[in-house]
Amino acid sequence: MHKYPICYCGDILLAFNHYHTFEEADQKWNERKLKINWSNLFVMMFTTKKKVADEFINLSYQNKICFVPFKTEEKSLFYLNYQNIDEMSELPFWKIVNYSAKGNYKFYDILDLLNGIKKNRIEML
Repeated sequence: MHKYPICYCGDILLAFNHYHTFEEADQKWNERKLKINWSNLFVMMFTTKKKVADEFINLSYQNKICFVPFKTEEKSLFYLNYQNIDEMSELPFWKIVNYSAKGNYKFYDILDLLNGIKKNRIEML
């Protein structure tokens, strides 16, 4: 049992883990939808599955990045090379991605990604 609302938007499962009720989550969801600039989206996700990554590549969004744990030369995929770093080698990939987004690890510079620059680096903070 979750202590936060979980909803479907089509076939996408959304976990509103910062809200206590569906009504609160729904209100914020509708407020934030109005702020979306549909002509200037940057789509980000992660996957460990090559098949999902291949499907992501074919999405029609111009600005997109998918974090993956395997080597690739694809423009819209970004390899997070963490397996040989002792303190990260046993972590599940989703934690590596989430900790990177929070700034715990610096595999990339978000401003570089937004500007179309893929530069892989690693810094521990």
